[in-house]
Amino acid sequence: MPNDPAHFIDFLLSARLGSLRCGLTTKEVEDLFGKPQIIEQYPNDAGLWSYGVLEVRFFGGRVDSFGIYFCSSRERVPGLVNPQGYFPNGRTSIRNIRRFLNDHKIAFELGRGGLSFRTNAGVWIWAPHGRVASIIAEDQTGRNLVHNALRKPSPANSG
Repeated sequence: MPNDPAHFIDFLLSARLGSLRCGLTTKEVEDLFGKPQIIEQYPNDAGLWSYGVLEVRFFGGRVDSFGIYFCSSRERVPGLVNPQGYFPNGRTSIRNIRRFLNDHKIAFELGRGGLSFRTNAGVWIWAPHGRVASIIAEDQTGRNLVHNALRKPSPANSG
């Protein structure tokens, strides 16, 4: 199944990158993008799949978060994402991101130090050195609920 076109504005407003969204299974992600270049497995059916600058993290066998991680200024959103129109890259300044958010009236909260933004959909944009380093969508409910369910109550909390 091919990935739907991915638009940056839709990603910021819906935490969907084309067809990729939190909650998908490993099979659904593999159907979208094929086998990842790198697979890391962790306990609790957790893992990390890497498709170049696109990383998909799983918890409980489902997508918990995913993001684009620019390690250098030359990297761009990979073609398998099917990017359409404007997408930032590793050269995009924090000023341009803020302008984009304001021009498109996308509500956001400013992170500590003014070097990160979080949209209402749960998409984080990190720019620790004044340039975009990562754009990450997080599951707004799943991981914390699953994590809390797996924790054993401490003796102080048990009746």
